[in-house]
Amino acid sequence: MNSTEANLGYYVYAFVVNGEKVDVVDNGNNVYQTASPITVTKDLEITPIYYNKVIEADGNYITIYTNAPAELQTLWGNSISIYSWYKGDDGKYLEMDGAYPGQLMMRDSQGRFAAKVSKYAYTNVDGKFTCDKSKQVLGITNNNYYEHEDVHNNFLTTAAQKVNNQTYDYDDFEKLTGMGYDTVEFDVKYYADKTVSNQELLVNNATNNISMAGKPIIPQTATKYEDLTNIDGKLVSILGYTNETAKAKNSTGLITGEPLKIISVGGTRI
Repeated sequence: MNSTEANLGYYVYAFVVNGEKVDVVDNGNNVYQTASPITVTKDLEITPIYYNKVIEADGNYITIYTNAPAELQTLWGNSISIYSWYKGDDGKYLEMDGAYPGQLMMRDSQGRFAAKVSKYAYTNVDGKFTCDKSKQVLGITNNNYYEHEDVHNNFLTTAAQKVNNQTYDYDDFEKLTGMGYDTVEFDVKYYADKTVSNQELLVNNATNNISMAGKPIIPQTATKYEDLTNIDGKLVSILGYTNETAKAKNSTGLITGEPLKIISVGGTRI
């Protein structure tokens, strides 16, 4: 790692080697190596994962977990990347983790893919990495690390993998960030028998973040609605309350006079 990035607080957290997380050792002078030897029996793709100590100290990272079923990994390949974008100036977007497709996620022992995403954009102000809370994260998307990644393309083996596959996000992540969460888990489900996406049915494949406020939600969706559950699999309200929590608070979950806002509709067809 070069000294300029290191002076701003960046460091190598881990390597992703052929889709798997590998721990690193800091040898000093911004030089990192794998914590244990890697036996080379086939081609290797080694990608460093960078995090920032300043963002960590500020408490401005959100940890993202993505549950990807085997069917999805068959279609996408052995890796999932995460791309985030932020409010910029003059209507432009900022990219904290690089241009699309973003940064690879790390697969843990439970098969989940994990990454940390900053809640806000940071900039170099006179050599100091500084948070700009006026530039909040607007959204994220998961993808198969295909587009613009010539090396990774060599590890994609089927025609279905050799295209850009991704989820869609409008302002869900912005809403979740504003609610103060520091950990978010996505369950990605693959529906092989569906040919029309919710993206097409609900917004006619629009990609410009059009507002759906005040518009009726059509009853037909490509994927059926499912019960909302938390990370433990318990049924929750849209505000995250379990039935037990709501009873303890003497509340049904709607505790303000503000109108209820739908922050996500249905599921994403992959």
